[in-house]
Amino acid sequence: MRRSLALQIVIHCPHFERPVHATLNQAIEKLVDCADKMACVIEGAEPGAERPQACPVFPRQATAERPVQR
Repeated sequence: MRRSLALQIVIHCPHFERPVHATLNQAIEKLVDCADKMACVIEGAEPGAERPQACPVFPRQATAERPVQR
């Protein structure tokens, strides 16, 4: 089994509106990790929707809107 390269790159984060460090899996050409991933988790969101809208690293976990804070 051959391991793929994990490249460290810098991408623009629309949530923080600044560059962040991310990891790109070269074999599947997909972003797989983000250095600031724990800073943008939406507390209280439903499982699978805990990331801000338009997250380039975790698009499946991105929610359409932020939950109402109570």
